[in-house]
Amino acid sequence: GVDVVFDVLYDVEEVIAEPWERRRRRLESLDLQFPLEPSTVVDGDPTALWELVKERGLEGIVAKHRTSVYRPGMRSTEWRKMLEMFPPVRNRWPSALKSTTSSTITNSNTVS
Repeated sequence: GVDVVFDVLYDVEEVIAEPWERRRRRLESLDLQFPLEPSTVVDGDPTALWELVKERGLEGIVAKHRTSVYRPGMRSTEWRKMLEMFPPVRNRWPSALKSTTSSTITNSNTVS
């Protein structure tokens, strides 16, 4: 199987205080080899992702605020994990998720 990498926390030094956008650029610059691959990022309304989540048998969607930092061991309103078994109703996504986040497809084999 494939292991999906969705974030970079260390890159020679700890980078958890950097905004998600910068950590994402670090991730995209890595030369990942099978079985590792970067997560898929989709800007905007993630409603269309639910069919892909269902089709691929994935766990759900993680929506992240672009400026969010990584806070080990803490929950944050800047990251939202939405499971496939609770599909969204069109036009009922919180407006903050529609306008300020990117969505990352994850599966149960996700690594950080």
